Amino acid sequence: MILAGDIGGTKTKLGLFERGGDGLVCTKKKTYRSREHPTIFSILEDFIRSEGAIEAVCLGVAGPVEGGRVIATNLPWRFSVDQIASAVGTTGRVCLLNDLVALSLGTVGLHPPDIVPLKGGVADPQGVRAVIAAGTGLGQGYLVPTFGGEAFRALPSEGGHADFSPQTETEADLWRYLRKRFGRVSNERVVSGGGIVAIYEFLRDIKRVDPDPQIEKALATPDPNPVIARRAAGWACPIARATFDVFLSAYGAEAGDLALTLFATGGIYVGGGIARKNLPLIKSGPFIEAFLDKGRFRSLMERIPVWVVVNEDVEIIGAAGFAALNEKDNDAASSYTIAT
Repeated sequence: MILAGDIGGTKTKLGLFERGGDGLVCTKKKTYRSREHPTIFSILEDFIRSEGAIEAVCLGVAGPVEGGRVIATNLPWRFSVDQIASAVGTTGRVCLLNDLVALSLGTVGLHPPDIVPLKGGVADPQGVRAVIAAGTGLGQGYLVPTFGGEAFRALPSEGGHADFSPQTETEADLWRYLRKRFGRVSNERVVSGGGIVAIYEFLRDIKRVDPDPQIEKALATPDPNPVIARRAAGWACPIARATFDVFLSAYGAEAGDLALTLFATGGIYVGGGIARKNLPLIKSGPFIEAFLDKGRFRSLMERIPVWVVVNEDVEIIGAAGFAALNEKDNDAASSYTIAT
């Protein structure tokens, strides 16, 4: 039995996988609200209670993984491979991955309906594939083909914490607004769930766009973004629509920058809950135009396909697949490679 997990700032999803005739089969999964638990260990204890022996464990975590240890970026959690092994009670392989490595591995072999095309193009099967995912934070990763394209090596990135680069006068004003609030402004300050709220507050407070009563009420809740998205989708709320237009433009521009940085001719995969839950908004908004708007390299950008990953379990699928392929490998920092 393989235990796989996706540990994020908002939610933690765990799954148990067994080997079946067609590969791994998920026999149990459960989602927890991360901040309702003091540590990952209480979640693990609840999930594996009265389960059988765990052969291998692989957890994708939103944060940098170094030397078998991780400090979660948007949670007050830190833990190691050894601590996880002790908590689960396994002597088998235990590995921690950056969550975007797990997501990237999970995209290998995905086909419709698990991915939805956002922009057409021609994917180079030997090209790098880039992955970007906005949720509680902004994750980035990428897949490099190996062994003649028969496998992919997934590599982590903390590019979501690189500097935000304004492309319009409105974004420049937003940068100044966020600079006063937070000091340095990273991409994640804009392209994330918290970024959506910050953009709304910026438009209300600085641009003097009329606030929306429903959104104002939602701001007092832990997650007002579903309300902002719903109001934006209805087209009847100017400030909600403007909020998502700014957000999607910044999101598309950053996805395009990632494609240029990596020369990602294999395509861009957009993961994360915001994209998955708001497909109509992304399709009708400025995401793609911002993605394409790269001056002399627009023709290159037009050739790169973009997909939205709508499979909700992609991260634990990637983690489980990696654990299954590497469960006899004792090196927790081994190559994050998975076969097609």
